[in-house]
Amino acid sequence: LIALRGWGPSTAAFSVAGALGARGYVIGAGYGKLGDSTIRIGQMGDHTVAGLDRCLAQLTAVLGTE
Repeated sequence: LIALRGWGPSTAAFSVAGALGARGYVIGAGYGKLGDSTIRIGQMGDHTVAGLDRCLAQLTAVLGTE
C-alpha cells in the first residue's frame, strides 16, 4: 500500500493506476476511505525484484518525482 497524499489532485489513485496501466503495469486503487489516496501493488504471483524495480521506476516517473 502506498499513500499518495501531498502530490495533489492529479495523483488520485485511479489516475495513477491508469497512467501505470498505459505503461504496462496493473496496480489497484485503495479501498474505502483511503480509496482515492492510496494504491496497491500486488505481491502475489510470479514477481521478481527487477520487475518491481521497473514498476517503481515508472511510478516515480508518473508522480514526477524523478
